[in-house]
Amino acid sequence: MTVAADTGATGPSLSSLLVDATERLGASGVPSPAHDALALLAYALGWDPGECRTAVARGDAIPAGFDAAGWALLVKRRAAREPLQHLLGRAAFRGIELEVGPGVFVPRPETEVVAGATIQAADDYLRERGPCLPVKVVDLCAGSGAIGIAVAMEALGVHVTLVEMSREAFAYLERNVAAQPNGGRRCRRLEPPVRPPWRRTARSRGRDSRPGHRALRARGGWARGSARHRGSSRPPPSPRRHVRHGARRRPGGGRQVHP
Repeated sequence: MTVAADTGATGPSLSSLLVDATERLGASGVPSPAHDALALLAYALGWDPGECRTAVARGDAIPAGFDAAGWALLVKRRAAREPLQHLLGRAAFRGIELEVGPGVFVPRPETEVVAGATIQAADDYLRERGPCLPVKVVDLCAGSGAIGIAVAMEALGVHVTLVEMSREAFAYLERNVAAQPNGGRRCRRLEPPVRPPWRRTARSRGRDSRPGHRALRARGGWARGSARHRGSSRPPPSPRRHVRHGARRRPGGGRQVHP
């Protein structure tokens, strides 16, 4: 598309790219097409969004060397409802910029509420008990580390442990912690194991490798049904489910199974 720039010159302009992208995203059902189109254009140009907005308002022409094919692909992927943060490679969270991408969830506004509640609870605890001992916070399934990093940065006297099983997500977690001031010295990362800890091997045959299930087995929790799950990577079902169909309770307790 060729439009006239505000300066009086004619030729392809940034405004034409932005208008076209906004229309395409709006037709695809993107909730905020104008915002997303501006963010994508700034990313494609390598500019700050404010700088890009000013250039569009001036009617500046498309700069030389602009990757038109890459721009078209960005708009197409966003129109297919790929998360904007995955396309930009970053997401803002309580004043922290996090690296995100495929394999990790994008922090939501509700996640900021959870982080705020955790920070408030830690502050209240320290105010009541005094800062004699640090408060320990564990962020399970930490993903990008949004909650744990925010708590470590905003709550004083708090040591945070971030746990993530997915190696793909853990890579984002490590980079986000390292990018914080002082390398996130109040954050400790637990790396995912090489294999799930409950996967059975030839060496562990005859015993279950999960500490919690070893305890259950010692108490007779699921010993009778464990043979069915030998060699399986999935945990056995609840002990209460190890009953054949057609079972009924005896009057004096226990169960009676029909032949």
